[in-house]
Amino acid sequence: MSLPLSNQAQPAGAGRWLAALASAMLTGLACGGLWALASLYSQRPLAWLAVVIGAWLAGLGRHWQWPRGPHLTVLAMLACALAIIARLVLLAVLVLSCTLGTGLREVLAHAGGGLLLQVIGLQLDRVSVLYYAAGLIVAAMMARRMSA
Repeated sequence: MSLPLSNQAQPAGAGRWLAALASAMLTGLACGGLWALASLYSQRPLAWLAVVIGAWLAGLGRHWQWPRGPHLTVLAMLACALAIIARLVLLAVLVLSCTLGTGLREVLAHAGGGLLLQVIGLQLDRVSVLYYAAGLIVAAMMARRMSA
């Protein structure tokens, strides 16, 4: 017979912070991958999803073992930033793969960081950057409000 979740042992100290950081990073990367997939399917940038993803990631913070207070805000913003970065990098790799006619593995193995940054720079415009900033701000505001 298992105990209720509230009575189970919780990681303490550094283990709790490491678990919270790993959860934020992995969730942000997963959201970025799904966001890239949605962008590919719709054949549109879907930059406005940054606001939705920021709100959703901040909402997840209260269900996890994330610490309360300003640390929740930092972790929510980190997860949102990782989602944005993951989406931009995945789409840049896919653009290069299609342009060069090679597989994703070859592009990841041979394309340098400079080439990826240049392709990412081609994807960015003012509206997208504004949506990304709005997503980070929404994640911070919602996480701060939930931790109060």
